[in-house]
Amino acid sequence: MKREDIDSYELGLKGTFLDNRLSLNAALFDTIDKNFQVQTFDPNAHLATFAVANAGKVQSRGVELDARAAVHE
Repeated sequence: MKREDIDSYELGLKGTFLDNRLSLNAALFDTIDKNFQVQTFDPNAHLATFAVANAGKVQSRGVELDARAAVHE
């Protein structure tokens, strides 16, 4: 079994605007997991048998956005 190798990147921004009436947090992320490890089950075994195996490459990427606004004081 090969060892798991993860590369993770994140870029973010936090700020307040319009005389502190608007707060904005944003992030971009990208994670690449090489040799992703999963737990497998052997249905042919007489007893419940579990093993760890490599499942290949898994990638997760996305955007996170959080905003708060005061519509009036």
